[in-house]
Amino acid sequence: MVTGQLLDVSSPGVVGRDVKITLSNHRGNLIHTVTNQFGEFSAGEVENTGDLELAFLARVKNPS
Repeated sequence: MVTGQLLDVSSPGVVGRDVKITLSNHRGNLIHTVTNQFGEFSAGEVENTGDLELAFLARVKNPS
């Protein structure tokens, strides 16, 4: 079971809300989830093959 929380270290207090998360064990098992309003996610259960990968797409901020 993989759980976590995304935070923006460049902006304290800003959470990674509605971020798409993908967990893979490189054996064909993919789990997709999305962070909640607090930046928290639970990617469910996947067999640990020793080389798990957690990926997410970071949003690029618009320069002001």
